[in-house]
Amino acid sequence: IAYQLTGENANNKNLITGTRSFNVDGMLPYEEMVGDYVRETGNHVLYRVTPVFDGDDLVAKGVQMEAMSVEDKGEDIKFNVFVYNVQDGVKIDYETGDSEADSSVQVTTENSKASQKYHTNQNSSNNSKNNSSNKNTTAAKTNTKTTASQKIRGNSRSKVYHCPGQRDYDRMGTSKYLVTFKSEKEAKAAGYHKAQR
Repeated sequence: IAYQLTGENANNKNLITGTRSFNVDGMLPYEEMVGDYVRETGNHVLYRVTPVFDGDDLVAKGVQMEAMSVEDKGEDIKFNVFVYNVQDGVKIDYETGDSEADSSVQVTTENSKASQKYHTNQNSSNNSKNNSSNKNTTAAKTNTKTTASQKIRGNSRSKVYHCPGQRDYDRMGTSKYLVTFKSEKEAKAAGYHKAQR
């Protein structure tokens, strides 16, 4: 489980061997989704990550990640995904733990796409349940046209905005929930609050 969710870095019961792609491209989008939700709402999330080994292999094939937001019974956060422990250009022997460079190994990581699909499906699901969500989504889409002068990036789902230089500012640029503002004042007037980091 990610450091940002546990505050633990050296707990042997919480560590497995994994590739950079597995961690950054695979797990991180889901970890950040949960971490941002908890920080921004103060709500709770049931969260579990289970390593999956084949027989007596020394290295896990990947992990099953599961999460559900508690207070709203999964309306904001709900996923159950498998993230493969792979790396582009590296052949891994999961049984022994050995690895070697192999340019024929090409990995197409679908996890970020799956995360985006989850957000899209979740947004559609929420919209069909609540007409006011439809109005918010329409307003958000109206504001997604960007110009060079628009520097503040907001998340229409969490109602949090990010300024240039903040941790998630660049990541927000490709978010399905991106809303842009010309100033912090405009973002605050729209009911958004500034991200803590």
